Formats: sequence, C-alpha cells, structure tokens
Amino acid sequence: MPKLKRRSVSQRNVEIARRMRERRTDDELRLLDNRRRANSHKIERRNNEFKTEENKRRAEALKTSRQDDEFKTEDNKRRAEALKIARQDDEFKTEDNKRRAEALKTSRQDDEFKTEDNKRRAEAHKIERQDDEFKTEDNKRRAEAL
Repeated sequence: MPKLKRRSVSQRNVEIARRMRERRTDDELRLLDNRRRANSHKIERRNNEFKTEENKRRAEALKTSRQDDEFKTEDNKRRAEALKIARQDDEFKTEDNKRRAEALKTSRQDDEFKTEDNKRRAEAHKIERQDDEFKTEDNKRRAEAL
C-alpha cells in the first residue's frame, strides 16, 4: 500500500476552506433550484386554477346553451301546436262555409220552387176565375135564352 503524503496544516485548511466554498455554492445552487421549482409549482397551480375556472365557465355556458336549446324546442312545439290548431280552425271554417253555401243554395232552390209553385197556383186561380166567369156568363146566356 502506498504511503499517503502528509500535508501541512495550512494546506489542509486551504482544502477545508475550498470544500466549504464548494458546499456553500452547492447549497446556494440547491436553494436556487428549490426556489425555481417552487415558482414553477406555483405557476402550475395558478394555471390549473385558471383552467378549472375556465372549465367551470365553459360548463356553465354549455348548460345555459342546453337550456336555451330546450326552451327553443319547447317554444317550437308550442308554435307547431298553435299552427296545427289554426289549420284545424281554418279547415273547420272552410267546412262550415261549404255547409252554409250548400244551405244557401238549397234555400234559393226552395225559394225558386215556391216562386214557381206560386206562379202555377196564380195561373190555376186565374184559370179557375176565368172558368167561373165563363160559367157565370154561360148561366146568364142560358137564363136569358129561357
């Protein structure tokens, strides 16, 4: 085994001082590294909080959008139902108008029939009066002839 060379006290003190400086430098570097890591974690936490808040805002916006869509759907259903009722009402009015037109047509035909019937009756009465006048004249002539 080789013999180690002995150093003087001053050389040892220089060596110890050098190691202490290195240790101090290492400690300072570790401290700076820890601070950088802490800052990095702090920034990451803020990022995560920001993302969480952003996700909450998006979720709320999506919820509002869905509610709006549901409202629009319900509104469209109500409008469709109202339109259906309006169409049915129009169809009913159309059918009612057809019935009224048919009733009016029948009433006019009935009036025409009554007018024709009245004309026939008037003609029959006229003929009957003429017949009565003829009989009266005939009876007068016979009575004068006797």
